[in-house]
Amino acid sequence: MTSRSLIVFVAALVTLLAVPCLHASTAQELIAEGDRLLQAEEKFPASFEQALSLYRQVISMQPAMVIPYLRIARVCLALGEEGKGKSKGWFEQGEQAAEKAVNLQESSADAHFLLAANRGNVVNLLPFWKVSPTILADLEKHLLRALALDPRHAGANHMMGMLLYRTPGPLRLLLVGKSDQVEGYLLQ
Repeated sequence: MTSRSLIVFVAALVTLLAVPCLHASTAQELIAEGDRLLQAEEKFPASFEQALSLYRQVISMQPAMVIPYLRIARVCLALGEEGKGKSKGWFEQGEQAAEKAVNLQESSADAHFLLAANRGNVVNLLPFWKVSPTILADLEKHLLRALALDPRHAGANHMMGMLLYRTPGPLRLLLVGKSDQVEGYLLQ
């Protein structure tokens, strides 16, 4: 091979190797693609797991961006509710993502709701003797914060109503909310 042929070969190789870099997706493009996958409900859960992978790529690119953490928490909540034996793991991943979202943007009603929803589902899967009674107050704190930020947040209103409705009498002493508020939350 002549030196000119070698130079042309190397230049062509470098060009081919650089092509994926030129088409590398931005964080917004990855989020949009993940959101599109979430719309493909007929392919659930595979499409949700693909979306999860895209949101994790965004975090590796921009770890201080709150949106992918919120999306991960929401996807994990849906995957956990679907079941199939991995629910606790999905809810725990969702809880971690939502906690990170709260730390990044405390003023996000969705972050507080998703933290309460995922954490509440983790707790529901544990035997009662492994659950601290103070978890109820923690869930309520995040739900009340979500509702302070967005009083019409449907998920937070529903979960708050159900928390007050299902909490046994003696444990209600740990909560700020009262049983006579259940209907108000559920009708929001």
